[in-house]
Amino acid sequence: MESVLSSFSKSKTETWYDGDKMDSKDDEIRTVNVGNGLVPVLLKSVSAPVLPSFKPHEQKSPKPNGCSLITATELSCMIGSLDQDELLILDVRPFSDYSRSCLKNSIHICLPSTLLRRKSFNFKKLIDNLTPEEQIIVKEKKLKNKNLRIVIYDGIANQKNSSVSLACGGIATKIIDSHSEGLQFESVSILSCGFANFERLYAEHVFSQEDSMISQDDTSTMDLEVHIPGDMSHESTLHLIPPQQIPLGSPVSSSSPISALSKFKLPSFDNSSGHFFKIAQNEQLMNIESYLSAVNIKEENEQSSMQSFQFPRTKSNEKPSVSHDKLRFQLRYAELEDYCDANQIDDVIPLWFQRLMKRSKIEFISQFQKLDFLERKRLNKGINKHKASHSANFCPRNGSSQRNIPSRSHSQPDCIPPVHRKLKHFYSIDSDEEDDLVTISSGVELGIKNRYKDIFPYEHTRVVLKKHSVSSLPPCSEIKIQDFNETWTNYINANYLDIPICPTIRELGISAAKRVRYIATQAPLASTVHDFFTCILNNRVPLVVTLTDEFENGIEKCYPYWKEGQYDDISVKVVENESDSTTTKDGRIVKIYLRRLQLRYNGDKTFELLQIHIRDWPDLGTLLDPTQIIQAINLKNFIVMEFFNRNVYSKNSIPTILVHCSAGCGRTGTWCTVDSIISNLDTYNVLQEKLADNKGFFDPIVWTVNTFRKQRISIVQNVNQFLFIYECLFYFFTLKINDNPQMKDQANSMNNLLHQIDELKILRNIIDIKTHEQPPTFT
Repeated sequence: MESVLSSFSKSKTETWYDGDKMDSKDDEIRTVNVGNGLVPVLLKSVSAPVLPSFKPHEQKSPKPNGCSLITATELSCMIGSLDQDELLILDVRPFSDYSRSCLKNSIHICLPSTLLRRKSFNFKKLIDNLTPEEQIIVKEKKLKNKNLRIVIYDGIANQKNSSVSLACGGIATKIIDSHSEGLQFESVSILSCGFANFERLYAEHVFSQEDSMISQDDTSTMDLEVHIPGDMSHESTLHLIPPQQIPLGSPVSSSSPISALSKFKLPSFDNSSGHFFKIAQNEQLMNIESYLSAVNIKEENEQSSMQSFQFPRTKSNEKPSVSHDKLRFQLRYAELEDYCDANQIDDVIPLWFQRLMKRSKIEFISQFQKLDFLERKRLNKGINKHKASHSANFCPRNGSSQRNIPSRSHSQPDCIPPVHRKLKHFYSIDSDEEDDLVTISSGVELGIKNRYKDIFPYEHTRVVLKKHSVSSLPPCSEIKIQDFNETWTNYINANYLDIPICPTIRELGISAAKRVRYIATQAPLASTVHDFFTCILNNRVPLVVTLTDEFENGIEKCYPYWKEGQYDDISVKVVENESDSTTTKDGRIVKIYLRRLQLRYNGDKTFELLQIHIRDWPDLGTLLDPTQIIQAINLKNFIVMEFFNRNVYSKNSIPTILVHCSAGCGRTGTWCTVDSIISNLDTYNVLQEKLADNKGFFDPIVWTVNTFRKQRISIVQNVNQFLFIYECLFYFFTLKINDNPQMKDQANSMNNLLHQIDELKILRNIIDIKTHEQPPTFT
C-alpha cells in the first residue's frame, strides 16, 4: 500500500477515523493518501506520524460451515441454564488480555496463525498445546457429554457470516473437522459481539483480575497476608513486589512459577513500592481446592502410572477408584500390605515412607501448596534485590550499568551451605535463612541465550563457563563488549543442584558411588550448543540425562545437539548408539535411547560422554509408567559405580552429571529429586526418628524439592509431578520386593532391570574409554 503525504494543516476540531474519536486540539493533523481517499493522521508536535492500524484482509476469514454466531444475550442464557460439563468455552485472545479478565471457566488457547492454517495440525494436536490440567478437563467433557456446546470468543467485535476473525475461524474449523475423528458436539459458536461488549453487558459471568487483587491505591497502606499451610503453628506474611516488563524474544515457559505473566517486567530503576508479584499459572492453583481438583482429574482420567505392578486383591477384582482421602499409589500400597508380610515390607520400605502412606490426600497436596508459597516469597526477595541492585548501579548519563557480577572459582558453585544449627532446624523447610542467598542473576538481561524469558538462573548456584576464546560473542551485537564481555562469554542458563549434608550427621556416611551433583539446565538452542558442550567439558560431565524430545506438538523443545556437527571449535561425533527396551506387564514396550558422543576440541583433544534419552515424557506432565525413570537411575548408578571402581574418580569425590528437559525445571527437577532420595536412603533411614514431627512424619521429598528450589527456579513445577515422585519411589520399592524369590512377579523386579543393563555393550565401551581418557582442559 503506497501512501503519499498530500497536505498539511492545523486544526483544533475533533477528527473521526474508523469510528473512534480523536481529540486533536493543538496537535497536528496530516492527511495520508490511502487507496482512493485521504485519511487524517494525528501527530504529536513534531514527532513522527502515528499511522492508523490497518488490519490486512488475510486476518479475516469466512465463517466456517457448521459454525454459528451467538449473541451476548444468548451466551449469557446458555451459561446460566447449562451444566458446566455441557459447555466448553475457549478464549483465543492473547494471554495478556486473558489474564486481566475472561469468561468464568473458560480455557485459554492462543495459537499462531501458521499452525491454524496447517491441515496436519488437527484438533488432537490443538488440545495437546493445553496444560495437562486443561487437557483433562476437555477430554472429560468430551467423554461425559455427546451434546457438548462449544463457544469461541476473542476481542474482535462485529463478527459476521462473511467475516470472522482468523483466530476464531481457525479454531472452529479444527473442531468441526474433528467430527470425523470421533468428537461429538451439538454446536460450535462464535461470540459475535466480542469479549469487551459481553463484559459490559454481563459482568457477572466474567472473572477479572481486579476481583482478586487489592487495588494499586491500597498497596501503600496495606500488606497482603498469605497463610502458608502445613505447620499452622505460625503464619508467614508474603510481601509481594511489583511486576516489571521483561524483554520479548523468548517464549514463556510453562515450567516456570512465573510463566504466562501478562505483566511481568524487568525491575525498573526506582525504589517505589508497587503491585504484587504475579505468578499467573500458580495462582490458578494457589487454593487447596484447585490443587485437589487437578489431582482428582488426573487420577480419574489418566492411566495410572502404577499399572505395571499389580498385586492380587484380597477383597475385590475391581481397580482402585479415586478415593476422597487417599491417592492411587496409597491404595496400591494398602494392597501391597495385604499381599506381603510385614517383614518383607520392613526389609525394603523405609519407616518414613511407610508412615507417609498413612497421610491423607489433602496433607500431601498442602505440602506442595506450601512449597509454592515459599517459592513465591523467595522470588519476591530475589526480584527486590535485583531491582535495588539496578537502582544503585545504573548510570543514566552514559546508559550503561556498572554492576559487577560476583566472580568465583571455575566450576565451584556456592550452593546453599550447611549452617551450623540443630538437626531439626537444618532439615526444616520453614527456615528462610538460606533465602537471603537467592539472587536473580545476569541471566535476566541475557535473554538471547535463554530458551524461555522467565527461566533465569539464580546467581549463587549459576554455572560459570570457562572458555579459551570469545567465539560465542554474537556478531553486530549492540551489547557493549567492555561492560559485558566477561558475563556474556561465561553465561549459560544452568544451575548446580546439590543436597547439603548437616555436619552433625556426616559420620553416618553416604554411598559415594551413587551420590552425584547435578547440573540442571535448559535444552540448548542452536545458538547455545557451543556453550552447552563447553559446560560439559568444564565440569568433566560423563553422563547427560535428556528428558525431552526434539519436538513436542510441533514446537521445538530442544535443539538436537546429539547429531553430528561442528559447533564453533567443538565438533560432535556419534560413536555408538543403542536402546534399552523394557516390556511392561501390560505389554507396552518402553525405551531408553543411549548414545556415546565424542567431542573434539582444541584441535586434536577428545572427550566422550554417554547420553541417556527418555523421549516420551510430556512437558508439564508425567510418564504413564515410572520404569524409564528407575532404569535411567540404574544406568547412572552402574556407570558411576564402575568409574569409582576404575579410579576415574577418587574415593571422596562427587561426580557431576547434567540433566535437562526443555526449561530445565519440571521434568528435570522430578528426575533429580527421585534420584537424590534413592541415593540418600541410608541417611534418611537413620534420621527418620530424630526428625519426625509430632505426627511421626518426616518427609525428605518435601525437603529435597524445597532445597533444589533454592538453587534453581521452579524445580518440580506442578502438584501432579510432585506426587509422581512418590509413585516413582513406590515403584522402586516394589521392584526391590519382587527380587524376593518367593514373589511370583520376577519379570517386574529390580534384578531383571539390572540384568538388562549388564547386556548393554555401549556401557562397557564408555567405561573403558573414560578409564584412560585425559581430563579436558582449555588453554
